[in-house]
Order: sequence, then structure tokens, then C-alpha cells
Amino acid sequence: MPNQEWLGYALAAMLLFSAANIVLKLVVNKATLEQFKPPVELLAGGIVVVLAIALFVLSQSGLQLSQSQLQLAALFAILSITGFAFLLNAVANGKIALVNAVLALSTVAVALLSYIILGEKFETKEFAAMILAMASVVMLVW
Repeated sequence: MPNQEWLGYALAAMLLFSAANIVLKLVVNKATLEQFKPPVELLAGGIVVVLAIALFVLSQSGLQLSQSQLQLAALFAILSITGFAFLLNAVANGKIALVNAVLALSTVAVALLSYIILGEKFETKEFAAMILAMASVVMLVW
């Protein structure tokens, strides 16, 4: 079996993003926000723990970035912040589960862009899975 270490990282990221989305819904839902009043110490501690974990994971990767990679990282940050602004509006006005279903289509978008831009190859079954994923979200949302 090929190295599957990436899968553990991906699952951890998915769980963290899932928890973050629930917190995001609490943030944009004013009625719930009044009920949710964690101590400042807990929030500060949580931020420190998350940063520590992120720094540990990055330190283990041995990642060193060139100038062009730093420019791409800046573009990534700009796209992410802009996307987050749209996400805030979607979460504020929609059901969090449906918003996340639509966001899950990013997997398909990334696959198609990686096919076009990076030349990554996919099997027929993978393209079929992408079509099914899109169809399932369309059925869920509409």
C-alpha cells in the first residue's frame, strides 16, 4: 500500500474545519451567540493550542519556501480571506449543513482545476464520482 500519511492530516483538517464551521454559525447567529459565552481564557488557550499544533505540523514537514512560493502563499491568503467573506454571508443566511454541502463541491472544483492547470490524470470512475457528488448537492440544495 502506498504511503497514506497525508490521509491522517486531511482527516484532521476536515474535523477542525467542521468544528470551525459550527463555531462560525454560532458567531453569525446572534441569538445563539448570546447563549454561548466561553471564558476569555478558554478562547485564548484554544488559539494558543491551535497555533502550537499548526507550528508543530509545519516544523515536521521541513518546508522551506522560495520567493515565488511566498507569492503563491500570499495569493492563497487573499483568495481564502475573500472566500471567507462570502462564507460568512452564506452561513448567516442559510442552513450550515447545506452551506457545507455546497462547499464540499470545492473537491470537484479542485479536481477539475488540477486536471486543467496541473495536468493531473483521473480515472473514469473518479470523473463519475465527481458527477455524482455534484448531482447529490444539487438534489440536497434544490
